[in-house]
Amino acid sequence: LVYAEANAGGTPCLGHKFGAAREILSDSTQLVNGHNPKSIIAKLVEWRNHRPKLVAKPEFRLSRITEDWLRLLQNT
Repeated sequence: LVYAEANAGGTPCLGHKFGAAREILSDSTQLVNGHNPKSIIAKLVEWRNHRPKLVAKPEFRLSRITEDWLRLLQNT
């Protein structure tokens, strides 16, 4: 949820290449090896110089979720 909320607000966040981070983050450049401090620092330095512009994935937009729920409820 934190990843989706951050990206919806245009805020980049780092995620370890594990679990839901790969599915939720809107841009794969937000994935780092969390066991490698140098890769984390390198990404932060990169973002300091060129902050990425992010938006939420379309499948997490409220309109899309509402449509999915309506479709599900109408089919039950």
